[in-house]
Amino acid sequence: MAVRLNRIGWTKLQIIAPYVTKENREELVALAEAHTAVNLKAIMRGKPPILGGRTVVLHFTKKQFAAFAEAILAHGATKNGAGFLDKERALTKALKKRKKKGDTKIPGASESGSSGCDLA
Repeated sequence: MAVRLNRIGWTKLQIIAPYVTKENREELVALAEAHTAVNLKAIMRGKPPILGGRTVVLHFTKKQFAAFAEAILAHGATKNGAGFLDKERALTKALKKRKKKGDTKIPGASESGSSGCDLA
């Protein structure tokens, strides 16, 4: 078991630790071995894993982050500590809604440090 736990790594162990009991430890270790940390978090929250998904890292100014937070909260995301739950679905919903309206320009996209952004 020690070798398996070592291979899983601290990140995944921290994800499963609050849920581990003597009865389910084998099952949870097997889940950690089979999934990425992101998918393991989803599974532990009772959500389906995202297979073949993509990760995007965004670097916002304060103004851009405020606009982002406002948009995703208005489209179904919920605050969770310093972050958000369901932000991906909410962002996609907001972008589709803007595109449907024919409004392809994103406010703040031409702000300094941005390479520009539109939905067209």
